[in-house]
Amino acid sequence: MTPQDFLAIFNDDSQLFRFFFKSFAIIGSTLFVFYSLAVLRQTYMMLRTIEETGGSIMRIISWSQLIIAIILAFLAWIFL
Repeated sequence: MTPQDFLAIFNDDSQLFRFFFKSFAIIGSTLFVFYSLAVLRQTYMMLRTIEETGGSIMRIISWSQLIIAIILAFLAWIFL
């Protein structure tokens, strides 16, 4: 790819918008995965600190959030 080809991408406004949309979607979904990991870790630390045995619902919510975040990040990388 030559520099002229790269600059030709940004000549059209719709392509520029599409480039920024893809960039923000991929970066945002990746950050959401890291956020979900932090929430999962904090949930386990909280349950261990308060020594609660009935925290299975909180674990399920944390794990489901992480799974959804991974799926969204994967879909963003594949389709965008």
